[in-house]
Amino acid sequence: MTGKQGNAGSEGLSGWGGMRLHWRLLWTLVFNSLIAAFLTTIGYGGTLAVNMAFSQCIGLSIFVMLELVPFRRLEGGRLVAGVATAVLIGALAGVLLALLVTGVADERARAPVTVFLQTVVIALLFGGIAGYYFFSRERLLRARTSLQEQELRRVEAERDRAATELRLLRAQIEPHMLFNSLAHVQSLVDTDPERGKRMLGYLIDYLRYALVHAREPRTVLGDEIRLLESYLAMYRIRMGERLDYTLEVPDALAAEPVPPMLLQPLVENAIKHGIEPLVAGGTVHVAAGVEAGVLWLSVRDTGQGLSDTGGGTGVGLANLRERLAALYGQRARLAIEACPDGGVLARLELPREGA
Repeated sequence: MTGKQGNAGSEGLSGWGGMRLHWRLLWTLVFNSLIAAFLTTIGYGGTLAVNMAFSQCIGLSIFVMLELVPFRRLEGGRLVAGVATAVLIGALAGVLLALLVTGVADERARAPVTVFLQTVVIALLFGGIAGYYFFSRERLLRARTSLQEQELRRVEAERDRAATELRLLRAQIEPHMLFNSLAHVQSLVDTDPERGKRMLGYLIDYLRYALVHAREPRTVLGDEIRLLESYLAMYRIRMGERLDYTLEVPDALAAEPVPPMLLQPLVENAIKHGIEPLVAGGTVHVAAGVEAGVLWLSVRDTGQGLSDTGGGTGVGLANLRERLAALYGQRARLAIEACPDGGVLARLELPREGA
């Protein structure tokens, strides 16, 4: 019998809001005991023992009916009818069982029908209260489940969109990087073969990361920094002494999970809009750290500032903001601000996974 109730309970009133079977049974026994005590207190029925027997027989019969009927398959009026039918059958069966167990009908042989009908009415009254409670819980749970499913679909859609935007971002960056870098390597073949060889090596390292790791939903900060090292090294060969860079990332954060291609758009933006336009060039400084359980990543340049960059509203930064919103919602933050001594600071704040 236990196995049947367990299986049916999963299809029944959604397990009374997800409550386990043994807890549902315990609360039913407690509710039945309270009814028996109440009836004894007002002087209805017999002794506490007799009232307890009636209450438990009726309450457990209704409990079994509510557990066995597959209410999840019912909607609207059919759900109401199903609950009412379960309560009615459970109440009648419980009354007959209680009369048989206690022998009350034999003791009151002069009015067995009256005793039976009175007991049925009381059973239906309290059974109806219980049925209404379970019905209300079922409707509430269904509404909550529907909202959760809608939210899950929304989150999955936003993650799919973020993944699509990441692929589009790679499609924009990789050909641009590949063609420009190969063109520069070609120009160095005759003039400076050694530099051309070094640049080709950096390009291979960059593409190895971009074509493999960037296809995963998560990478680690150490791999992201290695990508930037290859990227900045290539630009250093192209720009010469006009570009300098520093990477200040603690070794303890190398295994920190982060979305792929997170810092590369910020570094590209710093070089393209901040350093390259200046004849004297400048420096790009990449750093990372943890504050109050938040992982922060920053890219700072000593370039020409925000005056000609539109305040950090380029396509790459817009895509990055949308990716962060899809992955983290309001828990992530990207701030772009001018530095007092010149240049721009881009700072990312991400919630640490598992924190």
